Amino acid sequence: MIWPVAAPALLARVGEGLFIPVTHDTTGFGQGRQGSQGFDTVFKFVGPIRAASIAAALFLFRWYRWTKRRCLTRAMRDPRRLVPTAGTT
Repeated sequence: MIWPVAAPALLARVGEGLFIPVTHDTTGFGQGRQGSQGFDTVFKFVGPIRAASIAAALFLFRWYRWTKRRCLTRAMRDPRRLVPTAGTT
């Protein structure tokens, strides 16, 4: 349930990060959060969690692909070694 909210929020944040250097101007959201202790507190709390979540997701997707490839290769070569009741004898 969090991915449909987190993905657009991350894309918006990246878009804002690209917009500011190109136009040499800040966005309305950036102006609203300047000097706001509430936003600073939320970003300092959410930032490390977001970074860890992205790192974990990338690691798990890569690990899944590597593990899936190994299992499929092993299953193609010798299915009975992987599952004793698989294949023909």
